[in-house]
Amino acid sequence: MADTDGTHVVRHDPVQRSGRERAEANDAAIAAHLEAHLGGEQLLWSDETGESPRVHVRFALPTAERPFIVATTSGMSAHPMVMPPNMAEASLWCRAELSILLPGDFRLDEASMQDPRNFWPLGLLKGLARLPHRYGTFLGYGHSVPNGDPPEPYCEGTTLAAAMIIPPVLLGDAFFTLARRDADPVRFYQVLPITAAETAFLLKFDAQRLLGRFDHSQRAVYGPVDPVRTSTV
Repeated sequence: MADTDGTHVVRHDPVQRSGRERAEANDAAIAAHLEAHLGGEQLLWSDETGESPRVHVRFALPTAERPFIVATTSGMSAHPMVMPPNMAEASLWCRAELSILLPGDFRLDEASMQDPRNFWPLGLLKGLARLPHRYGTFLGYGHSVPNGDPPEPYCEGTTLAAAMIIPPVLLGDAFFTLARRDADPVRFYQVLPITAAETAFLLKFDAQRLLGRFDHSQRAVYGPVDPVRTSTV
């Protein structure tokens, strides 16, 4: 995983998990947050795998104003992430959920989920949601997680080979934070799949430089996942 300044790769070993990770996130509060800020019909993909933590996925289906699907985890925030010991106000950033934007016609039926070319964005989303708890670390703005070392495409038919963690650029500032009385806030980050070349650029420079290239050349990069989009570097 690349650190927040994009200068080097941090490798983590798995940590021993305890029974406490079986706890559930507040799915009702997450569902209400999605309804308030995204609108539209929601579908729920329940996690029945038995893995820890349990990570459900909620799909906010397209609306007239938002013609794409927003898939959001519900479970990553069940426990705080392990934050750097010197991080100021770590409790404000230690709980998170992740969203990924999918095309409006993305197929969610069971048969389509058997095809790796269709399933990989959702597999990526759930894998990243478990990563901090599995390795005793955290995910936040500017982090990138490559698909292997060196990064390889997630599946046949895509040029995308890593995930970058960013604020939800197209979903509005209010969507980013779920404030909770007497509890840590939950931050909703966007998972942005990027190419191997973009990953190398991020590691050479930093996240802000890469986002600047997106802003000036391909702002559509922030939108629904395009498996064959052109690299910006």
